[in-house]
Amino acid sequence: MMKTGGRVHITYTVVVFVTLASLDNAAIALLPNMVLPVSEELGVSEGAVGAITAVVILVTALTAVGWGYWGDRSSRKRLLLYGTAVWAAGAFLSSTAARPIGSCSHGRPSRRWDSARSRPSASR
Repeated sequence: MMKTGGRVHITYTVVVFVTLASLDNAAIALLPNMVLPVSEELGVSEGAVGAITAVVILVTALTAVGWGYWGDRSSRKRLLLYGTAVWAAGAFLSSTAARPIGSCSHGRPSRRWDSARSRPSASR
């Protein structure tokens, strides 16, 4: 067991925080690269996808104030546990989302990534 407040405990805590922050920043950094494929797949404009992305980032920034207040007024350990659990559950649920066949293509062929040719191709 690590001694609370010891050098190893502090180093471990910093490494965990930096790792979690890096994962969050990596997830946000993926968004600009996904705008065109997502807009094509859903049949909406790039502007609409950008607007939704902006709303998500704005809501995240605004709720950060509440998370910070809660962290100052209660147990940060519990807050980190709950926040990480909610984030992990959301990430997992996002990865399992399925689109019913033909629900978003509006009668057009769906665009899928063809890794062999490294460019988008129409699927049939």
